[in-house]
Amino acid sequence: MKWFEQVGENSDVILMSRIVVRRNIKGYPFPSKMSETDRTTVREMVLDKAKQMGLSVKVEEASQNIPNILKKKGGEALIFSEDEMVGATVNKLNHLTFYGNIRGSAVREMFSRVEGMVVDFENEFDMAYSERLGFLTAEPQNVGSGITVDIVVAIPGIVKSGTLPSLQKRLAGLEWRMRPYIDDNKFKRTATLFSLTNVATLGVGEDKIYERAMLIINEVVRVERMCREAIYKKNRLVVEDQYFRAYGLLKYCRRIEQSEALEVLSWLRFGIGLVEDNDTGITLETVNRITEKICKESDLHLHASSRFNEQRAAYIKEILERGDRS
Repeated sequence: MKWFEQVGENSDVILMSRIVVRRNIKGYPFPSKMSETDRTTVREMVLDKAKQMGLSVKVEEASQNIPNILKKKGGEALIFSEDEMVGATVNKLNHLTFYGNIRGSAVREMFSRVEGMVVDFENEFDMAYSERLGFLTAEPQNVGSGITVDIVVAIPGIVKSGTLPSLQKRLAGLEWRMRPYIDDNKFKRTATLFSLTNVATLGVGEDKIYERAMLIINEVVRVERMCREAIYKKNRLVVEDQYFRAYGLLKYCRRIEQSEALEVLSWLRFGIGLVEDNDTGITLETVNRITEKICKESDLHLHASSRFNEQRAAYIKEILERGDRS
């Protein structure tokens, strides 16, 4: 089963957790300064090792027949595990950018698997390292451990209760950054999806990053659930009304903008587990599936097309009808 087909822990609040580890091979410039010969050499060395480890390999060829500014350089590749939970890009910003994705909050499993792949390659290659600074990376802000954790959270309770500023202050104190997951001014007013990322990598080891990630996950989950329950207890009729209105809109609309879809999805996520619902049959897994598909539109910039509002309504309806069978 692929990682994105799994049901994650605490997925009512934590949609996805991602870890990125950056490493560069000593003796070669960073990819932006590499010659084509060096790029090819590094790629082939890495891919030979990846194949020995039983990883899947995908080579990305240099782009042709498009404007120079959009062209990819040669020597890039992707390696990944069978379940696609862990992998690495080759010759992007760094020689090796390892990553791990997992639904929900099972960060320990993710750390363990990514670390295993990183160590295998560190045993094979001499990585660029400074006794004073730590691992050297193409991005100065990531020098040190080279590790960042990105936690995608859905927190309608915290937003609607007005406690978002206190959470942002708490995260800043732990040297973590919080930003809307869809980084668009159009969505900031109604955003309930956020990305939480550690800022400090210099002088902060892997254990400390992991400990803080788990501290933040546990606190966000606790506070969000508490806020949802408090709001529901105080405004039961309002929440139930918004919940069923949200379901009806998503199921029967013929066109819907991305921002509106995310807003009504937040009411469904808010109400699942609280509202007594013997009618719709909707599950958290279905809500998360729709949310993830809508968020992918931002990566592809599909939301910029007004005609896509009709296509969005159609696929939302299809997912709702399939439910957990998809």
